[in-house]
Amino acid sequence: MKSVDALVEEAAKKAAVAWVAVGGRPAKLVWCAWLGGALLVVTGEGEQSVPGLAEAAGVPSAAIADGPRTAGAATADGARAATAGGARAAVAGRAGAEAAAIADAARADAARAGAAVEVSLRGDHGGRIVTFPAEVSRIAPDDEAWAELVPQLAGKRLNGAGGAEDLARAWAERCVVCRLTPVGGTAPMPDDSQAAPPRPTPATRIPRRPFRLHKVRGATRNPRR
Repeated sequence: MKSVDALVEEAAKKAAVAWVAVGGRPAKLVWCAWLGGALLVVTGEGEQSVPGLAEAAGVPSAAIADGPRTAGAATADGARAATAGGARAAVAGRAGAEAAAIADAARADAARAGAAVEVSLRGDHGGRIVTFPAEVSRIAPDDEAWAELVPQLAGKRLNGAGGAEDLARAWAERCVVCRLTPVGGTAPMPDDSQAAPPRPTPATRIPRRPFRLHKVRGATRNPRR
């Protein structure tokens, strides 16, 4: 097992949220938990959306969109549909096209699976203290790590629907549990404030008159004129 930077491990153990940037996308704020030497993040239906994270873990986007359906299940559904309605050849052709599209999506996802993932964590003062690259992998429901880690992760989920067992069951059906393992060193901290400039907008707002407890001499009734 690779050693983890002491600052990363200390910040990650205290972390309830993290900022995750995948493949150059803007960083997303996600809830997480440090378990088994890695940050665990859940993404999918009914949970937080982190574009590109599941694909970086090697999960095809078609499988994510279809929930528990996989490429094989989609092809099987197409084959079953081909036997109904007396239009076997036409439906089989559509099933073949669907399977080909799923295969193309899987190849594209595999190409994106190596996307760089960066994680930023905050310190006790609320500001960022460390940013590090992470290797993303999926914890599948049939993995040994699932039975060990996912119930603990579900127990840390705030405002979850149902108990930990219900959450774990729902995640197994329609979500992806990703393990973000720190790799390499930490990224250098920026020297500037990193404050984002306000977005341009045509909107305007007329300021309200300041509240005065007593009448002020010389104050005009309508300062806007």
